[in-house]
Amino acid sequence: MIFVVCGTQKFALNRLLKAVDDLVAAGKIQEEVFVQKGHSDYPLKHCKSADFLDVAVFDSKIKDCSLLITHGGIGTILAGKKFSKPIIVFPRLERYGEHVDDHQRQIAKEFSSRELVMMCEDTAELENCILRCREHRFKNISQEERGRDLEEYINRFIDTMVLKKR
Repeated sequence: MIFVVCGTQKFALNRLLKAVDDLVAAGKIQEEVFVQKGHSDYPLKHCKSADFLDVAVFDSKIKDCSLLITHGGIGTILAGKKFSKPIIVFPRLERYGEHVDDHQRQIAKEFSSRELVMMCEDTAELENCILRCREHRFKNISQEERGRDLEEYINRFIDTMVLKKR
């Protein structure tokens, strides 16, 4: 099962949902797809979905999935890494009104640069990313790195955002 996560932000990520639904309809994805839609309102026709999931169900879906496709939320990325899942990060982008800025893009780039995830910003590239993701050997995060690097990254990110607003 492919698990697609749009998070709990008040912003929709319909661009991703349409792309996934279209790939299933075209037979490009033949595996079951389950989508946690959040506030997205795209009417999925070919995927099972729920707006929100409780923590136990969410963790179970991540544990059981063969591939995780997620927005740029650090918590979901780390949950996928905890279970050593291949992860495609499809960040919300400001230019599409999916968020107020591009911090999810920055998060995706950071994790991608460390070969922990594959980043995909363009719906036209999603099919190719899914195929590449199946063969790619991602790095894992050690327990020590999980705490240290995440804290370092968040502190750097906060410092950058504060400096931009001045």
